[in-house]
Amino acid sequence: MQKLLNNELTKYLRFHGRTLKDDKKQAVFFNWTGAGFSCTFTGKALTAALIGIASPNLGGPDLPDEYPYIGITVDGNRALARRLRIDAGEREYTLFSSETEGVHTVRIIKLSENMRGKCGMTALTADGSVRPCEESEPALHIEVVGDSITCGYGNEAPSPMAPFLPEEENGWITYAALASAALNADLSAVCVSGISMAGVQFGPAMPMMPGMEDLYAYTDRIYESMDGQTPVFSRWDFALHPVDAVIINIGTNDANMIRIQGDEKTGEMRFMEKYAAFIENVRALNGKNTHIICTLGPMDYYLYDVIRDAAAYYQTQTGDERVHCLKFGGIRPWSEQMASGHPSAGIHERMGRELAAKLREIFPL
Repeated sequence: MQKLLNNELTKYLRFHGRTLKDDKKQAVFFNWTGAGFSCTFTGKALTAALIGIASPNLGGPDLPDEYPYIGITVDGNRALARRLRIDAGEREYTLFSSETEGVHTVRIIKLSENMRGKCGMTALTADGSVRPCEESEPALHIEVVGDSITCGYGNEAPSPMAPFLPEEENGWITYAALASAALNADLSAVCVSGISMAGVQFGPAMPMMPGMEDLYAYTDRIYESMDGQTPVFSRWDFALHPVDAVIINIGTNDANMIRIQGDEKTGEMRFMEKYAAFIENVRALNGKNTHIICTLGPMDYYLYDVIRDAAAYYQTQTGDERVHCLKFGGIRPWSEQMASGHPSAGIHERMGRELAAKLREIFPL
């Protein structure tokens, strides 16, 4: 039997997405959509000590708290072998079990989004031995930045009007995850339901809601804010985790805010300035070789032309040739069904093909 504790995990595991080491809890947290780890072991069973932290239900104080959900795949099979709800506190969970001994590679994936419960690992135990991860090296490393669409909000809900349930949010079958799988790419997602590009305050008595511009540079500001670790947040090490492409799918919620505020011309100009500044920040953090793809869709295209203008303005000012635009195809009401007011799994599948095609144009693998 071999048991790996917090400080030993990085020697054997391959981590996916942005993960945060919490020294106080002696745990590695993988809270972002699709984040997690892969482990290769010899034996019959693999278990993990996981910490679950519930989030208040965003639907209202009278609704039950929301707990994180994880998925498990085995030996490169992309279909989920198991789906688990991680309850509050620290508990032991069986990740894999078999009647016969063998060598297996197990991957753990955060299915629900960061705002819908947090999940950390303090220990990993194999009844045999853990060995260095034997997953093949990805052809590309991709990061996607987005809102509820990118999170896979309700993408497994049974109907367009079904209320949101964390167990029906599957980050493993989002458009970005499927495009990455098609290109043998490793994916990191930084996405939050309801997020806008810039911070917004709905009234003088209301707190400022952070925008993506406030979150992107940090490993997991959402978790550290919840945990009281303000005002100092852990910055993400971009040099240690280089990516080939960053896909930005932000603007759907900004469109709603501009409409609510009623001054479209001013709102569009502010969004354009913020978007161009965000492209500049993404470039500065990731370096000159990363391609940046500015996308929008498939729910609201009001700001797509503004996004395209922001990208063009940035390119004119900098001469940066590694900035691209992609407009996802609109939802087809005669053949595609929404789920919980958002793109269903089927729509994500089609979007994944569109994104994969764009990536193949840039990276002819």
